[in-house]
Amino acid sequence: EYSEEADILNYNTHFKMRNYLTTVRLSYDITGSAYSTVMAVALRDPKTGKTSYLWSTFQEWVAMREWYKRLERALVYNQNNVNKDGSCNLKGKNGRPAFIGAGLLEQIAPSNRRYYTRLTAELLEDFLFDLSYNVLGTNERKFVALTGEMGMREFDRVLK
Repeated sequence: EYSEEADILNYNTHFKMRNYLTTVRLSYDITGSAYSTVMAVALRDPKTGKTSYLWSTFQEWVAMREWYKRLERALVYNQNNVNKDGSCNLKGKNGRPAFIGAGLLEQIAPSNRRYYTRLTAELLEDFLFDLSYNVLGTNERKFVALTGEMGMREFDRVLK
């Protein structure tokens, strides 16, 4: 509608993105009298404000924490296991292929990566201009940089 509230999309080249859905499962088991054993650890439910002292609740929390840690790791670091012909060598217990989709790091195109020996303001500026080529409006330019501690240190040094 070309109003200030509308988003404007502008494509400069054709591209095709393809990935595979990944199924992630985790199970946990609570045995014996653990369902009714009272512990010194208290967990407060933020929605109801109730406090629970049962180990079964604690074990569910431990399982969910582990689940989200694994899921987050997979979303970033997964490697696609599909062959170029579309086949998959990894099979599940039922004999069907178990596809693993690419994580975030594998999905970043080589053209959106820069390698350097010493980070400079000019190198950073050139890279950001390359990324924002054909982008409408300077206020709409937002970038996310994935880097380790040394990368943050170098980025801080360049900006100073």
